[in-house]
Amino acid sequence: MGIFNFLFSDPKLVSETKKQAKILFKEYETFRGVVGQNSVKTIIAPEIYKILNNRKKHIEFENHLIENEITTDEWLLSSVCAIANHAVSSGHHHMHLGTLNPMTGADTLLPIFIDAQKKLVNIGKITQELADENIKIIRQNIASC
Repeated sequence: MGIFNFLFSDPKLVSETKKQAKILFKEYETFRGVVGQNSVKTIIAPEIYKILNNRKKHIEFENHLIENEITTDEWLLSSVCAIANHAVSSGHHHMHLGTLNPMTGADTLLPIFIDAQKKLVNIGKITQELADENIKIIRQNIASC
């Protein structure tokens, strides 16, 4: 890794990450809640694209991946988990205590989170025990908001 990695962003990395995000989001768009809504376009994708579409953040994004030896797959899946966890833990997407709002597709956040955790286990980035603990915590967060 040369000094230029810190000065100039690699458009290929961001472009490939966007392609991977599009594929992942297409898969997650098939998750349907009680009333047929989905949280990908309204909750998850906008947060991911805020980073990927911000040219000023590209160098920071790339350096984060390089310094922490994170693959783009791992970053995408971890970001999906973080966004879903934040959304259910904030209480903004609840109808009432312990119930995610199906009208916004928020009821798909838990299945998407669980799937992303499984994928992180499959690529060897987290253990099954950690995934189970994370799922337990997010369920507790949903119940307490």
